[in-house]
Amino acid sequence: MNVRLTAAKIFLAVLIVGGFFYVSVRFEDPDLGWHVRVGEWISMHRAVPHADEYSHTMKGYRWVDHEWALDAALWSARERGLWAPAVFLFSLAGALPFLYVLFRSRFISQLLIAPLGASAVLPFVGMRPQLFTWMFFALTVWCLGRYCSTRRARFLFLVPALIFIWSNIHAGFFAGMGAVVLVLGSDVIVNRFAVRAETLRNIFVAIVTAVACAIVPLFNPYGVELYGEVFRVLASRDTAAFIAEWRSILFFVEPSIALFFAVSVFLMFVMRRLLAGKNILPAVFLVGAVKAARNWPLYVIVAMLVVIEALEHFENIIEKAQRGRSGGDVVLRRWKYVLACLVFAVSVAFFYQVVRFEGITYPHHAVLYLSRAENRWGNIFNPYEWGGYIENNAPGMRVFIDGRMPHWIAEDGSSAMSDYSSVVYKKDDSWKEVFERRNITTVIAHSVSLPGGEQKNASGITNRIAESSFGLVLRERLEKDTPRDLVGTLRDAGWETVYSDSVAVIMVRPPIDP
Repeated sequence: MNVRLTAAKIFLAVLIVGGFFYVSVRFEDPDLGWHVRVGEWISMHRAVPHADEYSHTMKGYRWVDHEWALDAALWSARERGLWAPAVFLFSLAGALPFLYVLFRSRFISQLLIAPLGASAVLPFVGMRPQLFTWMFFALTVWCLGRYCSTRRARFLFLVPALIFIWSNIHAGFFAGMGAVVLVLGSDVIVNRFAVRAETLRNIFVAIVTAVACAIVPLFNPYGVELYGEVFRVLASRDTAAFIAEWRSILFFVEPSIALFFAVSVFLMFVMRRLLAGKNILPAVFLVGAVKAARNWPLYVIVAMLVVIEALEHFENIIEKAQRGRSGGDVVLRRWKYVLACLVFAVSVAFFYQVVRFEGITYPHHAVLYLSRAENRWGNIFNPYEWGGYIENNAPGMRVFIDGRMPHWIAEDGSSAMSDYSSVVYKKDDSWKEVFERRNITTVIAHSVSLPGGEQKNASGITNRIAESSFGLVLRERLEKDTPRDLVGTLRDAGWETVYSDSVAVIMVRPPIDP
């Protein structure tokens, strides 16, 4: 056993899990508040919610909580004083794919991949159900890979069980079903079996597994409605247009993302002949990431699995080429020394990225001010990213919008997300029509003109790509995405400021003349 390699693995494992835990503690996801509040409802009623009880804009709307099991667990953890273990469990679930890649590594060069991948997904880390999707996705891909390499059907039989549990935790199970179809379908097409009976058997097993994976999600509290929810989210234009993680990964200007993309694509392309079609799954999820950034971590997971195999082929080629040559041992030692330095550099970069990570600032004092007289304020307008926080910290107050609602459309065609975008992004007086129709009497807003939260990633790109050809194409879109100075607009319209601090402003509508 290589003691140094094992020590390096343990060090990197602690670094990755510790980094994910630190970020999860510092970054409170905008949706975390409503997850906890819905979990309380589930625990009290011993049922899953069907009608919205937390907003005044979509009151009574029939919705599907595809994360109901985790919501109940979050509420239970908070009530029992187990929040820190819960944060660690989320962190460990998100880190599991990277730990697997780490401990599967046999060469120093392979140790680079886990911290590189962890850095590339760090912007998506937090107390989020998506971290369990990472874990279940990695387990599903592992089972599929083991089946393809061993032809042992028991690995495939585990996949429907994983999909069943996954479908009661997060709607990301749909990505797992896609992986099943892609891997088993490509396996049937690419491989030429010597015996026809074996070919038919593998096709039969693949079809049965795929059908079982499509059926088991129906055994959840919502039944077929769960599939309807998935399709509504995927088809929602407002979700794709205004929510950062549903935009293309191209909108995320992060060096760690660019570096992992370059390294992974280069290695998979160079070693494509030796990988025997294993590039198909990463290629599909890379396309998915270009469409929606929330697919990026899934690309990272499948790409890591392929890249460490490519590096193993690469290391074997180098070792074979240097073996027996004069001075070959010296070259190999220098090569390992350079790789060790690179592993150290990547580890330092990951640590630096972790400690400088910034979360969202929430209006603690402003919400406390609102909660002291909840009945006084009437219908409120709030920033999208503060909706869940308000619901969790001022339970009696209904919000304008929260993270559940971007794809919701009422029977009359109205949408809270559409109205929200009209108020925040349109520079005309359309906000007046929305406020009058929704009877908005109170507004809580950011003290600065940029509402932040969901808009930071888009606006942060402007200076870096404005002069590029890509930037010229996107400039008009980015300018449209720049939010208005809502506080200044309301002040000019005569709204009164009743509370203000460095984070939030609370404004009330002026009296209407009789």
